[in-house]
Amino acid sequence: MKRRVLVIEDDPVVRRLIVESLTESGIDVLAAVDGTHALRTALAVPPSVVVLDLGLPEMEGADFVKEWRARNPAAEDVPIVVVSGRPDARQLGAVIGAKKVFGKPFVVEDLVSEVRGRLH
Repeated sequence: MKRRVLVIEDDPVVRRLIVESLTESGIDVLAAVDGTHALRTALAVPPSVVVLDLGLPEMEGADFVKEWRARNPAAEDVPIVVVSGRPDARQLGAVIGAKKVFGKPFVVEDLVSEVRGRLH
């Protein structure tokens, strides 16, 4: 299976920053703008790592994870890296089993390093 990252972020500026930074470091990236789009994408093209904003339109990030795992049990083994400005991000990240939680603002190089480490 090809190693790819699914970036789920509704803010176009942040999404572009993450996608471009990961792509420039040689990582294959798919992007979704909301939880519903992310669910369709993750079911059609299973990612190796998910970079997830928790505050999303249509379906919250934590709800996306719950629904994705319910529909695809193998998703339980896919690392999730949270990038969120929500004050409860660390707690929600723990609930969904996130491997790492980055608050906003974040250092993009640290995020890229974390994702690269989760791909290997």
